[in-house]
Amino acid sequence: MTKILRTIAKWFFIGVGIILFFWFAIYNVSEQKAAFWKASAVDCITIAVAVAISYYLVQRQNNRQKQKDIVSDLILKMQVLFDQKVLYDFSNQEKEDITMRTRDLNNKIHILETVKDEFSISDKVDFIRKRFDEYNTFIGDHIGDMEYLLLSQRELKRPVELISQKLLETALCLYK
Repeated sequence: MTKILRTIAKWFFIGVGIILFFWFAIYNVSEQKAAFWKASAVDCITIAVAVAISYYLVQRQNNRQKQKDIVSDLILKMQVLFDQKVLYDFSNQEKEDITMRTRDLNNKIHILETVKDEFSISDKVDFIRKRFDEYNTFIGDHIGDMEYLLLSQRELKRPVELISQKLLETALCLYK
């Protein structure tokens, strides 16, 4: 609902601006009483083009900033997930829960891989992918032996901590 209201307000102000611009242009052409308000058609067109280009550039930057905020939010949420003890301590967990959590994290990393070049975070995302594949392979190789996984907390904790740290570095890198 608020997005609709923002869109309506934006177009309302754009419309009012255009109406005022043309009113001043017509007034200048027809009245030409005050020297301050005198402007040629070329001057009016120049101002209109400058305003249009400025508006376009500002909107483009706003869209990029929104995308960056979404990616940053995803990274920070992933970092919180990777800080959880349940990623390496499988006590009281079912195989299905472990598998679903791993798939969810894999999907989130894949999303990061799709935007890594656009935000210049390729090396960090590649590092995260490599460590996660190491983690995922270890779990996949031993998912049938839950007792072995319970005893392997140290081996599982290492890539998880490295990923968590790299995610935080990545989030900070976005705003440099």
